[in-house]
Order: sequence, then structure tokens, then C-alpha cells
Amino acid sequence: SMFGGSSSNLNGLLSKRSFNDIVTPDMTVFDAAKLMAKIRKGVVVADGTGALVGIFTLKDMNNRVISKELPPESTTVSEVMTPNPESVSSELTFLEALHMMFDKKYNNLPVVDDGSVRGLVDALDVVNATMGDENGSDGWKTFWEQAMDMDDAASESGSLRTKGSVPRSMRSQPSIKAKKPNKNTTVAKLRPSKPVVMSGSSAILDVSKAMATNRTDSALLTNRNGTLAGIVTSTDITRKVAAVGKSSSDAISSIMTPNPKCVSMDDDATEALIMMMDNHFRHLPVLDSEGNTVAVLDIAKCMYDAISKIEKMEEMGKSVGSSVDTSALDAMNKAAKGLGSQQSKIMMAMMESMFGGSS
Repeated sequence: SMFGGSSSNLNGLLSKRSFNDIVTPDMTVFDAAKLMAKIRKGVVVADGTGALVGIFTLKDMNNRVISKELPPESTTVSEVMTPNPESVSSELTFLEALHMMFDKKYNNLPVVDDGSVRGLVDALDVVNATMGDENGSDGWKTFWEQAMDMDDAASESGSLRTKGSVPRSMRSQPSIKAKKPNKNTTVAKLRPSKPVVMSGSSAILDVSKAMATNRTDSALLTNRNGTLAGIVTSTDITRKVAAVGKSSSDAISSIMTPNPKCVSMDDDATEALIMMMDNHFRHLPVLDSEGNTVAVLDIAKCMYDAISKIEKMEEMGKSVGSSVDTSALDAMNKAAKGLGSQQSKIMMAMMESMFGGSS
């Protein structure tokens, strides 16, 4: 039921929802924020006839409202939404949706059927929907492992080197105890992003502005002695500032998640990704071998990177005949055979979508 069968399209995902994520353009940002806080997601904007007019995301709430000091109570959604976004039909499969998000660099897809808005779907909705059955994370585990096996030595040199960019003394909680990783499947290979790092005593507004300037939806906060104090995301900004009328001059420590789980650059990448999926973490701070916080993992970015690798393999296969991608296909075939019928269907569907058949 994950990547094959009728429930593996966006309609299956939307019809299982117990919440409404549609707002009107004349609604205040404050009222929209209350809904967004409740569902912890962005919203789709529809007019009186149900036609799509825009989307308004958690990142927009931070970048266009809080960081710009607009009052949520007297600002309407139409002033700050992204107008006339591209939409998709609910018949789109999960894999087609992920590919489209990756190809067009969209994080959110409005779903419209017969001119009427159904809802907004993001990359994590798809990931979570495909983890629905008990073997869900096994299927993803295989997917991540295969994507990492496709990596080439060239991208090793592209991994993050920001040791000097974050205070040396910034230490943190011990990282998760992951299994001893294989030679080149460590978190470092996922190329985690350079984080926005600020003091936990900073004003919410200053952190909000830094997140907007850096076009990111998270920031890491430090204690006075430089150790990691917490993490804040655009979800926190929406839930704990915009939706409750909190002053943005308050300290960021009042809304951050304290002592977040972390991983180390040397931990096993697949274990870290599965931990994020199981816990519904979108962001995970990353430490170096000395415990300094040097990066942050974003699950959606990791997924897009994996899809990108698979698409590159596909292109290479097309340009020089099918010799290039057979090893990856063989590995996926083998993986699929060991997974039982449900998982095998998932792997086959992945391969078909990504490689155009399992020849």
C-alpha cells in the first residue's frame, strides 16, 4: 500500500486527514496562525468558490510576517501569501509528487480536483504516509542505503567543512548511539547544512530575521558558555509567537526546544534518517567528533539529494546505454527480494519510477 495500490496517491493521503487546512484570503494572519499551530503545517488559500488563490507556509509566517514585524491581527493572508501557485491532481502518486517537488524545488503542493481545493501536501506528509505499515521504515532504509551506494568519491570532497565557523566550545548532548557505520555512509556524507547559530538570550525578532536572511527554517541556540541550548524552527515561530500574540522582543529561549536530540558526523547516515522519520523530526543538529555543533540535517533536503542522485544515475544510464546503472538496479532487485511481498512491491515501484523499469 505504500507505493502501489489506490491508497498510494495523494487522494489516499488527503482522505485520511482529520483536519482542514484551507483558509480564505481575507482571514487575518492571526486566525490562520492558530489553525497552522494546531495542524503544525502551512495552509492553502481558496476563494469563496473553492478555487485556489495561494499558499501560506510556516516559513512564510516567519519570513514575511514575524521578521518584518507585521501585526498578525491586522494583516490579511492575501497580503503575505504566495499567489497563484502551481497545483496538482489528487491522482498523483507519492513518487510522482516527490519527483515534482524535487524538480521544481517546491516544498508544498496544493491539491486541486475539478477546480476545487482539497488541501496542501508537503514532502514530509508523503514520507510519513509511506511509513504507514509496520515495514515502512524498512522500505525507506533500503531506499536511503541504495541512494548512498550510488554516491561517488567526488561528492565526498563536497562535504561540509565549517569547523571554524561555529564556536569551538559549542558542545552538546551525546549523540544517538547508532551502529558502527560503514566506511562511507556516515552523516557527513549527507552534506548537512551550515546552521544559523545564535545566543539563547537573543530576542525572538533577531533570530527570526537571521532565519529569513539565511532562507532557512531553523536556528540553533547556544548557552553563555557556547554549548548547545536548543533549536527553534518556523513551526515554533508560528505556534508560540504568531498564534498567541507573543512579543517578538522576548528571548528566543522562551520558545525554543531545549536540549534537542543530536547526531554526530560519524554516526550512520541511514540510522540518523530513520530516527528522524520515526520521530517526525524535520531538523537534527549535527556534532563533530569533539562535540561541537557544526551543522543541521534537514530530512526534506536529504530526500531531494537522494532523488537527485537517482536521477543522475538514470541520465548516465541513458547516455551510455544501460551498463552504468545495472549495479544499482541489481542491488535494489536483491534488496527487494529479501523484503517480503509488500516491501518488494515498494522497491519495484521505486525502481520503475526512478529507472523507468527494472530491466
